Amino acid sequence: MEKLVLLSKRRSGMTREEFMTYYEQRHMVLATRYIGHLFQDFRRYYPGPMQPIPTEGSSQVDFIEPPMDAISVYTFKTADGPAEFQKLMQDEKIAQILVADEHMFLDRSSVLVGICDAFEGPGIVSPEFIR
Repeated sequence: MEKLVLLSKRRSGMTREEFMTYYEQRHMVLATRYIGHLFQDFRRYYPGPMQPIPTEGSSQVDFIEPPMDAISVYTFKTADGPAEFQKLMQDEKIAQILVADEHMFLDRSSVLVGICDAFEGPGIVSPEFIR
């Protein structure tokens, strides 16, 4: 099933908590009015400080802030979902409303968006996978 994935960075001067609160309590409510009917699932991930994977012979690496503040994954209800999403986002009224709100909490110049194929099934530690 195709998924729409957005990688987002918060607006300068905004804390991680302010960003998450605005996204969840303001932007999600607004966006759902216009595009919510297209999705069967919508997940948001807000990564905290992370460590690079150590390389051979390297010492402990400090935690760093990830390059993105949110990973948003939308699962379309139908195969026509991506085309319908693009059509709605080209509607001048809808785009104007959503983009204006995005400026309130996003660094829009850093946002990456794309369609991804998803593999959902047993992980590598699952006995079903090892057989």
